[in-house]
Amino acid sequence: MQAVFLIKSPLQYLNALEACSFFSVQPEESLLLIIADRKSSPQLLRLARHNHVWQGVKLLAEVPLLPMQDPLYSVRRSLLRNSAFFSLKLSRIASRLGKVDYLFIGDLANPLSRHFAHQLDCNTTIVLDDGTATLVRATERAAGRLHRRLKLVKRLRLGLKRKVLGLHDKEIPALTFFTLYQNLQAGPNDLVAINDFSCLRQGMLSVAREKKIYFLGGPLIEAGFLSEAVYLELLQQVAAYYHPERVVYVAHRREDPQRLEKISGLTGWSTQVFDYPIEYQLAQIGPLPEQLTSFFSSALETCQQIFGDSLRVCAFRIPQKILTAMPPEKQQVIQRIYAHMETMMPVIDLAEQQS
Repeated sequence: MQAVFLIKSPLQYLNALEACSFFSVQPEESLLLIIADRKSSPQLLRLARHNHVWQGVKLLAEVPLLPMQDPLYSVRRSLLRNSAFFSLKLSRIASRLGKVDYLFIGDLANPLSRHFAHQLDCNTTIVLDDGTATLVRATERAAGRLHRRLKLVKRLRLGLKRKVLGLHDKEIPALTFFTLYQNLQAGPNDLVAINDFSCLRQGMLSVAREKKIYFLGGPLIEAGFLSEAVYLELLQQVAAYYHPERVVYVAHRREDPQRLEKISGLTGWSTQVFDYPIEYQLAQIGPLPEQLTSFFSSALETCQQIFGDSLRVCAFRIPQKILTAMPPEKQQVIQRIYAHMETMMPVIDLAEQQS
């Protein structure tokens, strides 16, 4: 087998397709392993079926640890679907695969990704873009900060998995970052390969266009950045910036579907849920809007790279008075994201729009 891909999000899948082209990897000689949760798995499986390029596609939760003839197989199989046993499954897969040329991982912060990299006999380990998290991890490695400070409960859980389940999640000595971030700082043993999304760009000319503005929703409430009341208030402020009939609110897969009716009622916008990641939807299926915007989203940066002048991309800055009410670590994350986005696209200050 030429390569193995271990991914957990739709964005990582799109980068996996681009990586196949860039590194001359034959997908039909490659295995795709998915460790996504129930929110991401349906979209990932739709993408995999739509492409039909892989030698094999496996959901890690469905990979058996026990022989089928075990009399208690059905009972134990349900238990072993738990992610706590994923490290054992990945070790078994690695031992059966033998040597491969490439391992592609989509989430360097995930202990399972690092565990698999240590278990698998491969020539090169490549990190696929995972949004702005890639910037954070690369910067940490460049500064020599390889060990993150974790909360006590998480440290205890990892310690138990290391001792009982053989989790080997030390940092990987040398990596190649396959990324759209051209100014990414790499560690002393790391390399950088630039992803220009040439594969997705190939389908751009054939998609229809429409005179709409797509506002990308995000799981800001679910991730604990904002309360629902504050999020809806911010959307109303954005709504005052546009004619409502032109705007389509594109829901994120992790958003509560019941919230869409509230958003539509407060803003006058229509709402849309796509089957595919927004980058794939716009480039390969369509339609392509006139403008794409959001508060902050890695999809804005990706689409800026893919579509260039064919699509106007901008962001709305969350006002400082709201940021200061957040925990310090969340403030720092958002401020880093906006600082980077300002180098790529216009960032509109909502506070200024109100004054």
